[in-house]
Amino acid sequence: MEVLASILGALVAEGSRLLGGSIHSKIKYSLDFHRNHEKLEKEIKNLVDLNKDIKNQLDSALKDGRSSPTIEVKRWLREFDAFVTELESLQPTIAAAVDDNRFCGSTGLCRANLRSTISKQMEEMLPEAKRLLEAGSFPNGLVSEYCSVQPVEYIPGCPQVEYQTSAF
Repeated sequence: MEVLASILGALVAEGSRLLGGSIHSKIKYSLDFHRNHEKLEKEIKNLVDLNKDIKNQLDSALKDGRSSPTIEVKRWLREFDAFVTELESLQPTIAAAVDDNRFCGSTGLCRANLRSTISKQMEEMLPEAKRLLEAGSFPNGLVSEYCSVQPVEYIPGCPQVEYQTSAF
């Protein structure tokens, strides 16, 4: 009987710990919703400004006849576009969570659950936004000083040299 009681007590304690932790984290994320939203909006504004500056500098460099953007700049622009796409897919649910009267009518439970989920996603996006901001400074410049490699036309019947970047 004592063995059964100890097993049952351990199961109840473990279950309540898991359930309590889940509820605690949902409440925490729900309460932090507005703070996470403001932080993410600020980071997005900084990112968009940085993206505009980079594109303006690239445009002026290309007009001056300089070469193409560096590999790091191209990678950063692709990562920025992917981040913006992910954020745009999240925007309708953020708008629904911000609007207090529209979602779930007068019951706050659905709204709190939605806010908790969205707040967690926004909190997970903040480090990526900060990383993009830090990676947006290019100490070696935005454009490469070398000509970009143009693809070589393949001529059938001629031997190919592996890793050959140009024809001789």
